[in-house]
Amino acid sequence: MRRARLRGFTLVELLVVIAIIGILIGLLLPAVQAAREAARRSQCSNNLKQHGIALHNAHDTYKEFPPIIINQWVSLNPSSNTVIYRGKYAEPNNAGHKITYFYCLLPFLELRQLKEDPIWDNCVLAESRSKPGNWFDVDPVEVLQCPADDSEKQIQMGGYSWVMGGALRPVSLTSYVPNVQVFGRRTPGGSLNVWNVAWDNASGEQKIDKITDGTSNTIVEVEKPRITGESVVTANAWSVQGINGKTDGCNLWAKTDIGPEAQGFFGCNCNDPNVTWDDEEGQWWMGDCTFTYNNQTRKFFQPPAKNRPREQQVIWNIYPIHAGGIVNALMADGSVRSITNNVDLFVWSALVTPNGRETESNN
Repeated sequence: MRRARLRGFTLVELLVVIAIIGILIGLLLPAVQAAREAARRSQCSNNLKQHGIALHNAHDTYKEFPPIIINQWVSLNPSSNTVIYRGKYAEPNNAGHKITYFYCLLPFLELRQLKEDPIWDNCVLAESRSKPGNWFDVDPVEVLQCPADDSEKQIQMGGYSWVMGGALRPVSLTSYVPNVQVFGRRTPGGSLNVWNVAWDNASGEQKIDKITDGTSNTIVEVEKPRITGESVVTANAWSVQGINGKTDGCNLWAKTDIGPEAQGFFGCNCNDPNVTWDDEEGQWWMGDCTFTYNNQTRKFFQPPAKNRPREQQVIWNIYPIHAGGIVNALMADGSVRSITNNVDLFVWSALVTPNGRETESNN
């Protein structure tokens, strides 16, 4: 009897099959990556929508929006150029109250337990009750993290002798920052810039009916990478250490008594439409972003910047987290809008101001 002959793949056939599989993988990989990016962008957008719901619920409860940052010790020991907070989110005569925008929103994000975790009530500069020896905000909060943000989620912070003996401990960051033009207030001297946001107690007391440009025409939050620049900085007491070369920084969401490079916010970086030298990085040192262009006087702010390698970034700029230069923005009406870093300067500036009466905000 003749034995049946078994036939296998030849080496050439095997190589052809491998080549075909490689081609298919090469064709599918971009589609898979695009799907993942779309999913991440969707999650980042959904986080902002939750912030919008929380913001409106907070307004319904307190009849005003939360402040961007408050240190009531400053309110009780004011200088001639200090903003004094008398809103409803902190007691006016309690010097120990230190609060921030996102800390005020925690109960409305179903995170009341986290808000009550500091050992000192209504104080973000405090040790955790549930995790002694750590900051209460040591763990990253999912709703404050954009999955597309690949930067670090924590930095080291400490140096205050009355909190954990001044030890440096991890503290979490956020991928979202509030608009100081909406939730801040000018000092008696008339300035509102990156320095007095952190040092001079820029408070809110903002109500929805004061947004005269319309809630659908005003940005209240944007995405911003948790870490900006070449270094992961350290917040040590009232200073930010580890800055190298370009201005490095990060977005802390639940801390006061720090330098502006670590305080998460936007809306203080100016852009003069009459010149071009500030188009890359803006003018963050100015106390007022008012310029006159073509006989029209109004405020102009630095739009989201063009993508750069992280080591070349500047903390005062907004750099897109998503492909295509897209920045998700939360509007005051609770909707989320995708804005590219090609946005027109006039349109962006109109969206940043809550009561600028610019015509572009209606587009």
